[in-house]
Amino acid sequence: MTSTGIERLPMVPLREAVVFPRTMVPFVVGRQSSVLALEHVLAGEPRRIFLSSQRDAAVDEPRPEDIHPMGTIAQVVQSLKVASGNVRILAEGMCRACAVDIVRTPEGYLVAEVIPVHETAASGDDAA
Repeated sequence: MTSTGIERLPMVPLREAVVFPRTMVPFVVGRQSSVLALEHVLAGEPRRIFLSSQRDAAVDEPRPEDIHPMGTIAQVVQSLKVASGNVRILAEGMCRACAVDIVRTPEGYLVAEVIPVHETAASGDDAA
């Protein structure tokens, strides 16, 4: 993370899914660009990735403008490459983040510059 609070992370656009902080989510990564992003994440430490929803699930190769800027920074907890080339992962949402820039790398995967959004505790008035 830079002194401005911006973090540069590989990203995976999600079809019809949202990952929330403090949740464990299993899903399959199948698009070649997303598999490349995941391989980059798994090659280093910490194994953090930015997950955000696509605006239209029918788009096969979303461009930066096809992706919602608000998403979740997640930690890849487990991964398993299956025979089809897809990768099954278990990710744990860490915190919400807002993408200020999304670009495609020369290798073909998306990278987002994100600013973590730290949530404040709600008042006790409406807590159950």
